Amino acid sequence: MIDTAAFHFVVSTPGQTHDKRTRKDIQSHATKAGRPQAIRLSSWISPNRELGPHKHIVFEETSSHDARHQFRVPERSVLIQLDKNGIYPYEICLDVHPVERGWFPYMLSDECCLQSMMFSVRAFTDGAQPNQLSRCARLHLAKTLQMLQARLHDSDQSFAISDGTIIVVFFLASAAELMGDFAAVENHIRGLEKIINLRGGVWALNVHNNLHVKVCRADLSYALLSGRQPLFFKTSISWDCFLADRGLTQCSHPAHDTNIHIFLKDSVDRRLHNVFKDLNAFSCISNLAYQTTRKLSPEISNE
Repeated sequence: MIDTAAFHFVVSTPGQTHDKRTRKDIQSHATKAGRPQAIRLSSWISPNRELGPHKHIVFEETSSHDARHQFRVPERSVLIQLDKNGIYPYEICLDVHPVERGWFPYMLSDECCLQSMMFSVRAFTDGAQPNQLSRCARLHLAKTLQMLQARLHDSDQSFAISDGTIIVVFFLASAAELMGDFAAVENHIRGLEKIINLRGGVWALNVHNNLHVKVCRADLSYALLSGRQPLFFKTSISWDCFLADRGLTQCSHPAHDTNIHIFLKDSVDRRLHNVFKDLNAFSCISNLAYQTTRKLSPEISNE
C-alpha cells in the first residue's frame, strides 16, 4: 500500500472560498511552478565543483627578492594599460568584476609576472624573431629570468610553485613558441609540468582566475608542436558534451547545419563529434552575447 502521508493535495472547485492554509499552499505551488530552474554546470576540469560566482580572491604576496626590481608607480601603470588594452582586452568579451580581473591583479603584486608579460608583448610587436628583439624586450627578458631564478632558489618554496610563477612560465613558453624556439618551449612546458604536479594537479589550481585555461593552452600547443600526447588530462578527461544538448541555446540555423551533424555523427569519433557540438554551442552563445550587448561568464568561457 502506498503511503500518501507525505503528500498534501490542494482540492478546489469553482466558487469555493479557501481557508488560510489552502490559500497559502496554492500560492506556494504556483510560485514553484513559475520559478525557472537554473541549469547547474559542473566543471570538467574539477568534476566535483559546480560553476558559480566567486566573491573573494586572494592575491599572493611577492617574495623579498622581487622588491629589488620595483617600478615607479606611473611606469607600472603605463605597462599594465599597454598589456590590457593593446594586447589582451579581457573586459571586452567577458563579464569581469572591477577588482577580480582574472590574472591581471597578479601583475600588480608580482613584479616577475609583469616583466614576463611585457617580454611576451614586446616579442610579439618586435616581429617574433629572436634576432629581431628590441633592447626593451631583451631587458624585460633579462629581468624576468633573473627574478625567476631567484624565486626558484628561494628558501621559501611556496613562491616557486605559486600562481605567479605558473603565469611567468606560461608567458615564457608562449613567447618561445611565437619565436619558433621549440627547444625552449619544451623546457618551459616540462618545468610547468613539475610545478603543476607539486601543486597537486590542474584540479588544485586557483579557480578564481583563468590559470586552468592557460595551462591547458600551453599543454595542447606543446602537444601539437611535438606530436606527443598532452601532459595533463591523459586519462581523466571527460569527453561528454559540456554545453551542447543542455538546452542552453535556442538558435535558428540553416538546414545544412543538420546535415553536418548527421555526417559527423556517422563518420567521426564520438569524442570529436562532442567537441564539435560544444564549439558550435559556444559559438551560438558568443554570437547571442554580442547581439544582445552582453558578456560571457569568465568561468564558462574558461571551461
